[in-house]
Amino acid sequence: LHKLYSGDASPLAEYIQCAEFLELLLNDLFNPSKSIPSQHKAKYVYLLARACGTRSVRRPLAASDEALCRASGQTNADMYAATTDLCVTEDTSEVAGTQKALEGVMA
Repeated sequence: LHKLYSGDASPLAEYIQCAEFLELLLNDLFNPSKSIPSQHKAKYVYLLARACGTRSVRRPLAASDEALCRASGQTNADMYAATTDLCVTEDTSEVAGTQKALEGVMA
């Protein structure tokens, strides 16, 4: 998952924003009886930061937006939500700050 979400054409963050996944990450990171290998801990923190620090923006899809959505790596399934024409973009400006805060808490 880390490799997928840290790449250029990452999936939408809403896929990792479900309560069950967030609970799994939180339990693994903050449960003293769990031991996460050090090489994985930073990846868990990044995924948690990505899930919590990303905001999806949905707006009606204009004719000029299709190329923009395709350029962002979204597939047709991602571009069109249910039967309505929506362009989904993500604001990831808070991810780095969230990651830094999580790393500070864990230090």
